[in-house]
Amino acid sequence: MVKHNTKFHIFISCTIIIALTIGLSVAMFDTHAYAQNAFTPTPTLALDPIYRANIELAEAQVSNIRGLPIATVNKQAVTPEELSALVQADFESKYTIETAQADAAFYQALGLLPYGVDLYSIANSIVTTSPTDYYNPVTNTVYMLPNISEGPLSLNQTVRYGENYIYALLENQFNAFTQLNATNNLDQATAMRAVIEGDMRFTLELLLIELIQSGTYSLESLLSQAASVGALEFVSTPPPILAEEATWGSEAGYRFVSKLYSETNTWRLVNLLYERPPLSTEHILHPTLYLLYEQPEKVAPISLEQFWSIQESNHWQLVVDQTVGEFYLRQHLLLGLDEAQTDQVATGWGGDRMMIYASAEGEFIMLWRISFDTTTDFNEFAQGYRTFLNNWLLTTESATDHSINCWEASNRNVCFASINEDVLIVSAPSLTTAQEILQFQINALTAIFG
Repeated sequence: MVKHNTKFHIFISCTIIIALTIGLSVAMFDTHAYAQNAFTPTPTLALDPIYRANIELAEAQVSNIRGLPIATVNKQAVTPEELSALVQADFESKYTIETAQADAAFYQALGLLPYGVDLYSIANSIVTTSPTDYYNPVTNTVYMLPNISEGPLSLNQTVRYGENYIYALLENQFNAFTQLNATNNLDQATAMRAVIEGDMRFTLELLLIELIQSGTYSLESLLSQAASVGALEFVSTPPPILAEEATWGSEAGYRFVSKLYSETNTWRLVNLLYERPPLSTEHILHPTLYLLYEQPEKVAPISLEQFWSIQESNHWQLVVDQTVGEFYLRQHLLLGLDEAQTDQVATGWGGDRMMIYASAEGEFIMLWRISFDTTTDFNEFAQGYRTFLNNWLLTTESATDHSINCWEASNRNVCFASINEDVLIVSAPSLTTAQEILQFQINALTAIFG
């Protein structure tokens, strides 16, 4: 087993090569995480026996480092055309135009995606452009392009297959992807995905360090390979939020997993992540809160059905009813605050719920309720969010009464209020509608909680 006092330059080099070789794996649409299809490509290619022997040797090395039994994994060589068809079928089976429209509404409500963007086409392009080897947890199969390797695996082959085999280990031992697919809470799913990605990256890093120390690879070849891989990898540019999801899942997940590993210098706490999974991205961002297993507060706005009946308006449909979580809250705040301000305002998130209603005309109403861990956290958010709105919307607030403040901009109208140290935020096509909905929320919540 590799010790953690390895020289720093080897550690950094391994981190670079893993990041470059794995490349972009967009969280919302990552094929291996959601593969549900029944499509099986015709096995026109046989896996080269020497290559098979080499990857089975790599499996034993990875399993030993990760401290798990060797997993029995199906391996199927496919042509590039078969791989493209397989990935396309996976994508179409799990992601619909309707789902993409709801996801787009979520991003747009937070200001993370422009209005009118065809998210389905973007996601399809990201997933299906130049697909490479991947693991399907439904069939427990690694689909790979043909390789001929008469000697030890190249660095690129080691990382590529190692990534997918670690996924297989985690699914076979802990049902990692099965648990992920069963989660309908976006915030928790984002946290669980970060655990899987962080576990994979941390394990790969330990593998590469061990291979360098054993003389299998030299540091010079590692850096040379990193340069060549980096030149080939990033062939498309997704919207920033999609790239940030992928980057955050890998990097924050890696920091989280490595922190838990370092607590005992064993895999005990990391393995526990799959028995007692993180409940929110707050747990990933603040590992101490995971160790305490702090529960997010369950809060929700009041549904607007009664409001619509009073207004005699029934053309609004609920399209999103979801927890946002600290990760997406931070992405939202970064639109108007710097990183230090964002950290101060977002830390202390205690729970939230967002509802988004859509009209047939393509307009949206967003209703968001957020709670906080302490009174201090609430006060910091209430003050900081006003500054955020001033900066983001390039306008200043206008007080409508003692409890509601609003911001009117060319592309959105936002009203903000608080009740019982929870924050209520409404965005609507008109300022009047936003004010009326927020007042309805205040009245309804006051009637319930006093």
